Order: sequence, then C-alpha cells, then structure tokens
Amino acid sequence: MNCQAYVYVCKLCIILPLVECKFSVISLIVHFSYDVMQQMTLIQVQASVKNNMRRLNRRMVQSGSSHILHVVLFALFCLFLVYFWSKFSRH
Repeated sequence: MNCQAYVYVCKLCIILPLVECKFSVISLIVHFSYDVMQQMTLIQVQASVKNNMRRLNRRMVQSGSSHILHVVLFALFCLFLVYFWSKFSRH
C-alpha cells in the first residue's frame, strides 16, 4: 500500500510543474485578451465621440449659432448679477 501511494505522489510531483506551466500560459493569454478588449472598447468609444462631435458640429452649422449666443448672454447676465450682488451686499 505504501508503495502505491509513493508512486502516486511521484506522478503528482511530475505533473504539478506541467500544470503550473499551463496555468501561467493561460493566465498570459487571458491578460492579453483583456488588454485587447479594453483597447477595442477604447477605440469604439473614441469613434463614437468623434461621430457625435461631427453630428453636433453639423447641427450647430445648420441651426446657426443662436443657441450658443443665448447661452453666452445668459452666462454674462449671471456673471453681472453675481458681481452686482456681491458689490451691494458688502455695504
């Protein structure tokens, strides 16, 4: 019985480094695949942002810049409102 257990343990000791080697190879492949997936996702996001910027630019040109003018005027109004409020609240 001891002889069979010894042979079994010796076989396991031979197989264990092979399994560790296979595990390290699989781990490298998974890591590489994950990096490729992230880069593909990043490339897809960049392409999507680029397309959306083109659409936005096209719409701004088509509709004119009146919307941007309104936003700028509103920002200036708010700035002057805060400025005068701070100026008169000191006294």
